[in-house]
Amino acid sequence: MSGERLPAAERDVLACIKRLEAATVREVRESMQDFRPMEHASVLTLMNRLEGKKLLVKEKAPKGKAFIYRPTEESARAYGNMFKDMVGRVFGGDRLAFMNSFFETNKPSAEELDAMEDLLADLRKQQNDGRKR
Repeated sequence: MSGERLPAAERDVLACIKRLEAATVREVRESMQDFRPMEHASVLTLMNRLEGKKLLVKEKAPKGKAFIYRPTEESARAYGNMFKDMVGRVFGGDRLAFMNSFFETNKPSAEELDAMEDLLADLRKQQNDGRKR
């Protein structure tokens, strides 16, 4: 799966489930209603395709007939590859250009800036720890 490109609808469903961490077809449909309205059967079809591609796994919900879908480790790699592909195509692989463009159009809040500073500090620590080895 890692080299295969997902159709836009499958990407949207996968991103939704990644965000929700685990969800039923109904929960995905409701979560996507504002930006990609679809019928229940269409969402189910997409989720079954993603399961067939080993990007989702399903298990029986504790109640009722529903199944709960969760992303797999392979989906994390596929999601990362989608992002790298987009940055590569749109920004020539320049991650700083991507970040600059993103923050020009989506100004971060003070809380988000604090969280990003923490993230950067963690990344610097990981990088320094890697150099010590």
